[in-house]
Amino acid sequence: MSGVLLVADHCPQAGLSAAKTYVLRSHAAQIATCLDREDLKHRAIAVEMSRKNETQRLRLLESVVVHANDAILITKAEPIDLPGPQIVYCNEAFTRTTGYTEAEVLGRTPRILQSINTDRKALDRLRAALSAWKPIEVELLNTRKDGTEFWVELSIAPVANEKGWFTHWVSVQRDVSDRKVLEETATRARIVEAQNVSLEAEILERKDVEATLLYTASHDDLTKLHNRPFFIERLRLSIQRTQIDPDYHCAVMFMDLDRFKLVNDSLGHRAGDLLLMEISARLRSCIRFKDTLARVGGDEFALLIEGADALSFAIV
Repeated sequence: MSGVLLVADHCPQAGLSAAKTYVLRSHAAQIATCLDREDLKHRAIAVEMSRKNETQRLRLLESVVVHANDAILITKAEPIDLPGPQIVYCNEAFTRTTGYTEAEVLGRTPRILQSINTDRKALDRLRAALSAWKPIEVELLNTRKDGTEFWVELSIAPVANEKGWFTHWVSVQRDVSDRKVLEETATRARIVEAQNVSLEAEILERKDVEATLLYTASHDDLTKLHNRPFFIERLRLSIQRTQIDPDYHCAVMFMDLDRFKLVNDSLGHRAGDLLLMEISARLRSCIRFKDTLARVGGDEFALLIEGADALSFAIV
């Protein structure tokens, strides 16, 4: 019922005759028909506006898809297994990125972009998401028509119809090859830097070892004075220099400790070692920087004095 027709009379009436009732019903039906027509008209206008808005929205979406910089693929929803869902649409960005024409890919599967270098784990994640009808984002190494490889950041989502059935997949693919090159370059740089740091540490360690070995080879372990081989070599060089340079002089002093064996025998070798260390320290404090003091035996020491005043210094 579209409305109610109300008829009133100021005079009391016992009731309406059949003729009056018929006339009222006829008028009510005509009015209802007019009202229904007006309602249908408004509904038709609303439907037409909705259709125009939907058409405009679809045109906007189509314009976005066609002119997008990212490659866009639309495939059928199934089959997920081989041979894979068929491609029903690709935009211009897809053809520019892959080198395929639209005619070459329609009806085929996106698997044509995969290669033996495509990460198997990433493909397994992709398959699991598609089997569960879930959207997914993943990075894949794809192959162009000419065989060159490129990296894509892939976003896939299912599309359902008005009944809720998934009918298609929409895939947006962004070429991220430049970013991957930068990441790989940065990774290689970090590896090289780590290798350089490791190499520097190894070189420093070797230098420390070499310095330790060199020190050990030329010094006495107990007193830290120069040892006998080092002193003999310095003495040999000094004698050679005296034969070349008449102004160069050197003197050699030998010293030993009296009754040192008595200290070892009565107080022990540890006491003897401490005595040798103390004597070495005192001797070192009495010599000049350019002179060479060495322990050449158990309780024997030698001093090489160099310079024009070598003889006078030795006598003093």
